Amino acid sequence: MIILVFAVMSAVKKCGKEGVFMARRGENIYKRKDGRWEGRYIQGRKLDGKICYGYVYARSYKEVRQKLIEQKISLKMNDPAQVDFEGTVTIWIDYWLDEISD
Repeated sequence: MIILVFAVMSAVKKCGKEGVFMARRGENIYKRKDGRWEGRYIQGRKLDGKICYGYVYARSYKEVRQKLIEQKISLKMNDPAQVDFEGTVTIWIDYWLDEISD
């Protein structure tokens, strides 16, 4: 019992006048000042390698979580297949120009 209480107390942090908040779970879901919930997910990467985020909004935490799951699934389903290639750059460029760039 003491170990469980210690684990819960270590996961809780106090935040000024806001009250007590649980530790982050990695879902990227936050409550906005206007009362709506905002969820953030990774859409992809830009040409310079930086992460490009997408956002979903809803009135409740559960709705945002469901929308995030749907967005992540649709991104996985629409993700173009990766091509494994062994060869020289010249051969790859010729292949890309003939097959992929159309």
